[in-house]
Amino acid sequence: MYFLRIFLSIVLTAGLGFGGYAYWLMDEIKRQHAISTEGALFDIANILSSQLSSKVKNGKIDTSDFDGTFKNLKKFPFEAVIHDFVIKQSNINVYITDNKGVVLYDSRSKKNVGNTMDWRDVTLTLDGKYGARSTQEDIDDEFSHVFYVGSAIYDKDRSSYPSEINEIIGVVSVSKSTESFNNFVFGGQNRIILMVVTIFIAALVLAMFFSFWLTRPIIGLTNYAEAVARGENLKPPRTSFLDFQKLGSAFERMRIALEKKESVKNYVNDVTHALKSPLTTIKATAELLENVVPQDKMSLFSNIESEADRANKLLNDLLRIAQLETQVGLNKIEKISIKELADETLQSLDPLIKKKKIDLIVNWRRSKHIIKGERFLILQIFENLILNAIEFSPTEGKIVIESLGDDKSDHIFIRDQGPGIPEYAKDKIFNKFYSLERPSGTKSTGLGLSFVREALSFHNGIIQLEQPSNEMTGANFKLSFPKS
Repeated sequence: MYFLRIFLSIVLTAGLGFGGYAYWLMDEIKRQHAISTEGALFDIANILSSQLSSKVKNGKIDTSDFDGTFKNLKKFPFEAVIHDFVIKQSNINVYITDNKGVVLYDSRSKKNVGNTMDWRDVTLTLDGKYGARSTQEDIDDEFSHVFYVGSAIYDKDRSSYPSEINEIIGVVSVSKSTESFNNFVFGGQNRIILMVVTIFIAALVLAMFFSFWLTRPIIGLTNYAEAVARGENLKPPRTSFLDFQKLGSAFERMRIALEKKESVKNYVNDVTHALKSPLTTIKATAELLENVVPQDKMSLFSNIESEADRANKLLNDLLRIAQLETQVGLNKIEKISIKELADETLQSLDPLIKKKKIDLIVNWRRSKHIIKGERFLILQIFENLILNAIEFSPTEGKIVIESLGDDKSDHIFIRDQGPGIPEYAKDKIFNKFYSLERPSGTKSTGLGLSFVREALSFHNGIIQLEQPSNEMTGANFKLSFPKS
C-alpha cells in the first residue's frame, strides 16, 4: 500500500511536470518559428521596397521586373535538404499596392490587380507604422495561416528615419504560408515527444526503485509493530534513514513503557484481589464483635469498618485507574447525550443529596449536548465530580450544574458552596493520591480527579478549575467536550 502510494505520487508528479514542460516547449517552438519567419519576411520586404524605391520615376512604381522574377522562381526546379527536410519549392509571394491601397502587382494572381487592399499590412504601412498580419485562408484548415509583412515604397531615397508619411507612395507586402515551416515544427515536436516519453519511462523505473527503497523501512517498522502486538520480543529494524531509525527507537521505548504499564496493571490486579478477601474478613469480624464488646469500645469497631470500606474503595479506584492508563483507546464508541448521563448520575446520587438537604439547581441551556464517546467513562466522570460536590457541600447547601456552549465545544460547570480549594492545593488536586479533608473529617482515595482527567483525555476533553463566585464559594469545575 505504501509502495503504491509513493509510486503513484512520483508518477503523477513526473507526468504533470514532463507533460507541462513538453506542452510549453512545443508552444515555444511554434512561437519562435513564427518570430523567425516574420523577421525573415521583414528583411525581404525591406530589400524589395529599397529596390522599388530606387526605380520610382515621376511618382510611378516600376513593377516590370517582378513578374519575370517570380515566374522563374516558380518554374525552375531546385532541391534543398535542411535538417533532414527536403524543400523543392518556394512559397514566398509578393503583392504591391500604391498609396491608396490599389493592387499594382500580385505574384499569386493577376486577377487581384486593380483591387483595393485594406488589410492591416497595407493600411498600417501607409500610416508610417509597422504593418504585419496573419490570416487563416481556409476556415476549415487551422494550418492554412499565411504571414504578411509590408514595407513602404518611397518617392525618393530616405534621408532620415522614420520618413514623412507624404513620401510613401506604395507598399510591397511579402507573404509566406505557415505550411512551409510546419514540417520543421512538427518534426521538432515529434522528437520532443519521443524524448519526453523516453525520460518519463526512465522516471517510472526510478520511481519504482525509490518507492521500494523508501517503503522498506516502513514495512520493517510495520512488521516490528505487529510482532510486538503478538507478544514477541524483537529489536526494531535497522535502516540507513536517520528519521526512520529514530522512529524505530521511539517504538522500542514505547514498547518498554507499555510493558511497564501492563506490568503495573497486572500487579495492581493481583494486589487488589489479594487484599479484598482479608479486608472483607476484617469488616465482617468487626461487625460480629460489635455485639459482644462493651458500649464504650463500639467506636473502635466502627472505625475499623469505615477504614476497611475506605481501603476497599481505594483498591477499586486503583484497579480502575490502572486499567484506564493501559487502555489504548475507547472500548465502545457511541453517540451519547451529556444531559442524559448527568441526569442519570443525579438520580443515582439522589439519596445522598436528600440526606444533606442540598438545594440542587440544574440549568441546561441547550436540550442536546451530543458527543461521541464511551458511556461508562462519562458516567464515572460525572459521578466523581458530583459526589465530590455533595461531600464538600454543607448541609442545606447549594449545588449548581449548568451548561454553556460555543461553536466548537460544550461546557459543563459543577459548582458547590463548600470550603473551596486553597491556593496551595490548586496545582495538586489532579495528582494521584492527593486529597483534601472533607468537612466531615474524612479523606478520599485521591484518585477521583486523576481518573476524571484521564478519562476526559480519551474524549479530547479537558477539566479546568475556575474561580468561585460570591454565592458559589466552593469548587468550580469546568468540563469541556468538543462538539461531534
